[in-house]
Amino acid sequence: MVQGQSTSDNRYTVMGSLSVVFWGMVAGFERLTTQTFGTQLGAAVMYLFAVALVFLLMRPERPSAYGWKYILFSGATFAMTDIFFAFSVGLSTTPQQVVEVSIVNYLWPTLVVLANLAVDRNTHANWLIVPGTLLATLGVATVVGGDSGFNLAGIVANVGSNPLPYLLALLDACSWTTYSVVTPRISKGKNALPYCFMATMLSTWTIWLVTSLATGWLLPEPGSISPVSFVAPVLAALVLVGGYYCWNVGILRGSMRVLSIVSYMTPVCNGIASAIILQVSLGVTFWVGLFMVVTGSILSFVATRQKEPVGKHAR
Repeated sequence: MVQGQSTSDNRYTVMGSLSVVFWGMVAGFERLTTQTFGTQLGAAVMYLFAVALVFLLMRPERPSAYGWKYILFSGATFAMTDIFFAFSVGLSTTPQQVVEVSIVNYLWPTLVVLANLAVDRNTHANWLIVPGTLLATLGVATVVGGDSGFNLAGIVANVGSNPLPYLLALLDACSWTTYSVVTPRISKGKNALPYCFMATMLSTWTIWLVTSLATGWLLPEPGSISPVSFVAPVLAALVLVGGYYCWNVGILRGSMRVLSIVSYMTPVCNGIASAIILQVSLGVTFWVGLFMVVTGSILSFVATRQKEPVGKHAR
């Protein structure tokens, strides 16, 4: 037991740590969903189930109770984050690329540290911030390079074969950084997560409808849908909402310091879960790059000093 921490607090810390396992499975189940329903409709179906689940779990207050600045800004940045991630996964051409773009997304812990340094006068950093940032960035580049690792020509060729998913994954990291840095300053301690999920659901259905009207209805092939087809989006919704729910319980009642460190293991869980769910073999180069991302993120976190640990809004 951590000194000064009750058994109850430890239990909530363990529950918060489970979020890392849940989030690690999101990319795999999202990919299975989009393979059946398509990128746009798959994301819409998944978030329909997610909204139903999160409202059952959290039963939020009326939107006005949270303040419209919080609802509108955080809802918008949360929705952009989840849409960018879902589409980066859905538009990937191979299971290997799904794993690669999900690791690009995990630049966000380092970006959160740097953003907090820029906007928070109470946050300071020592020299470790430099090697931490460089190591995390080089780690992502190594993963994106595929079998050739950190090789500029290999990276350019790999990204150039299908650049949009990588761009969306990078935008995902940037939008989540914005959400993580700004939301604590405007939320007044409240948690409007259900409405953030609702904003995402409405956005995904709107994207599907507008795209369908412009190009023709984006529907699965006739006869390809059965009750079994909905297992993947339901599982995707469960692990997505389960991750957020466990994380919120953990940060409210458990050890934030422990959870901040544990959150950096999310890309490791993602790599393992994606390899199992999508049946993709990940080479040594991938694991070396992943180790660099995790180590660099932890160094960046350790380099900062503030009253409240960075990473409060991890995922």
